[in-house]
Amino acid sequence: MAGIYRQIVFSFSLFLLVTGFCPRLQAIDSIASTRTVSQSRGFVVYSPDRATRNRLARTADEALAIWNKFIKCEIPSAAPIIIQDLTKKSLPRSAPPVTNSLFETDGGGMKIQVDIASPSALENGDFETALFRALAVHVIHKKNHPRAGNKTTAPPEWLVFGMAENFRRQENAAPEGVYSALISSKHPPNFDEFLHENPTRLDKVSLLLYRAKALALVKVLRKLPDSRNQLTDYLESQHGSKATFESLIPFFPSLQKDPTEIGKMWTLEIAQNSLPQQFLSLSVTETDKELSSVLAQATPNRSSISPEPPLAEALLASARGRGGAFLMQQAAGQLLNLEFRSHPFLRPIVKEYLGITTILAQKPKFKLGDKITGLEKVRSQMLEKMDLITDYLNWYEATQLKATGTPLLDSLSIQDIPKRTDPITLHLDSIEARGWK
Repeated sequence: MAGIYRQIVFSFSLFLLVTGFCPRLQAIDSIASTRTVSQSRGFVVYSPDRATRNRLARTADEALAIWNKFIKCEIPSAAPIIIQDLTKKSLPRSAPPVTNSLFETDGGGMKIQVDIASPSALENGDFETALFRALAVHVIHKKNHPRAGNKTTAPPEWLVFGMAENFRRQENAAPEGVYSALISSKHPPNFDEFLHENPTRLDKVSLLLYRAKALALVKVLRKLPDSRNQLTDYLESQHGSKATFESLIPFFPSLQKDPTEIGKMWTLEIAQNSLPQQFLSLSVTETDKELSSVLAQATPNRSSISPEPPLAEALLASARGRGGAFLMQQAAGQLLNLEFRSHPFLRPIVKEYLGITTILAQKPKFKLGDKITGLEKVRSQMLEKMDLITDYLNWYEATQLKATGTPLLDSLSIQDIPKRTDPITLHLDSIEARGWK
């Protein structure tokens, strides 16, 4: 009797156990079926679609690998970055395509989250930008976790967009004409203006140009000595303060002597990427031809006057005339591009004209006539000397015989020489035949 009672109690307890835990087990299984942990263990992705989860996890790991080449970042598996795919949920139309969030967790930790609200964020680069913003926030706050009610530090936009553009360029090349548009635009790229731009307020075309400029700055910093450690120290020091470019200079000793040098390097980086490699390194003739073309465009009225006035007079008149500022700015942009591609022999001349057009764009009445006249005289002398050098090199090349190992006369046999049949030759042959020499 006691055995039957114990069996009934055991069956009833098992029934309560199963019925009580089944909903909870189902809930846990449902959560697990919508979650994927990335291979690096630094990201956890939530999405109802398995293919989307795998794609987001793979993209996040690739972004982390590229980020670690520039800045140190170790994401603990106990506090991964959360990525949520909300594209299947009904959200307000005003919701941004992708958002970044930073939370304080129990125990004083932090949670960084990326929410994707629109499928367009996965196609236009917004998701990658949000990923790099999350990584930058992690570096800034990893040693000083956020506290509720305290203001958090936003990472510098040029770093976020520059790294995101560098990631996008790993598979896709730069859109054709982006850097050329920066160089040949009405306003050549200005470093100070770029640092104060707000990319969130730019239209699509302006944002494309901003990304290219941000990438150029990231590449410049990458080339500086020990840049990885210095960029990491810079971000870690920005906790509780506004991340500005001025606060970056003390972390790079090579920039402390002349902080304006970074602007020149940035401009040169843009010019270097303005044209494909096959158009670089022009010859002396090609450099002079392009320089003459740029100067001709800057003096459109010169060719219509006969005889043509001197270049100095025409250039000053063009700068002081209607639309002169635009012509000088356009010429300065073209000369900046040409300076990088020009032949080293004429590069100083191109650089001088770049300085002249830059001054005339701002001060059209500045007296530069004598300088332009002297520059043209030096340019003419250099071209004449280059012509002499070219002629000598052509003569030297033409007079060199390639040695074959066999002298020319020794290689010719008697049979190869045709016999002469003129009267004088026949008479001399008859004398030689009789033994007279």
